[in-house]
Amino acid sequence: KYNNMFAFWRLQSAYGYQGAKIRAYQDVAEVVRLRNPLIWSLMNVKYILTSTPDSTLGLGLVYNGPDMKVYGNPVSLPRAFFVNRYEVADGLTTLKKIASMSFDPRDVMYFQEDPKLSIEAAHPAARAEFTRYSIHDLELNTTTAGNNLLFFSETYYPVGWKAYIDGKETPIYRANYLFRAVMVPAGVHKVEMKFEPKGFFIGKNLSLAANIVTLGGLGFFGFGELRKRKARKQPAEQVRA
Repeated sequence: KYNNMFAFWRLQSAYGYQGAKIRAYQDVAEVVRLRNPLIWSLMNVKYILTSTPDSTLGLGLVYNGPDMKVYGNPVSLPRAFFVNRYEVADGLTTLKKIASMSFDPRDVMYFQEDPKLSIEAAHPAARAEFTRYSIHDLELNTTTAGNNLLFFSETYYPVGWKAYIDGKETPIYRANYLFRAVMVPAGVHKVEMKFEPKGFFIGKNLSLAANIVTLGGLGFFGFGELRKRKARKQPAEQVRA
């Protein structure tokens, strides 16, 4: 059941509802279904909440309340992790691979178009650690031994999202149909993603300018009224003197 009740507690939910949700998410919901352990892993789902007992998927019960039961997902993946290689497959094929749970997401990532990248398998010591996370921007520190693919458990949305490595813009690739990926070169780097749509900033700047003009006009009008009041009071004060 789709609803947004967990948003009150600032909890992200795979079943959150948005009437204007993107088509790619709807495709996952229809073809893969959200009751799929692999899509849970790709979505960074750690817990499954239900009002009825469920032992069909081998989940571990971590809380058994009278009205709600919480199961832990033993195959939960990090929100960002390195992948050894990529393959190219069309969208429907990728969705069916997720639905059948026929690949290891830590080993292979699926692109719908070949970005022609030279990728090396991730070293076991490779690290990607978040230092900031919000709905409009995120930041990680990464350590890699080669050119590695970094998977993000974030919805791919090409209009406005930009990625940067050490301040230099880098492409965002559509990974596993719904998600994002970037290529990170060897070494220690700062990886950032920012939502910077042109329309948003144009509207923001226009709104700011309009507010400044409005406040300036109110200030000018108020200052003028204050001078008029002082001018009206001045003759009376002179007579009393």
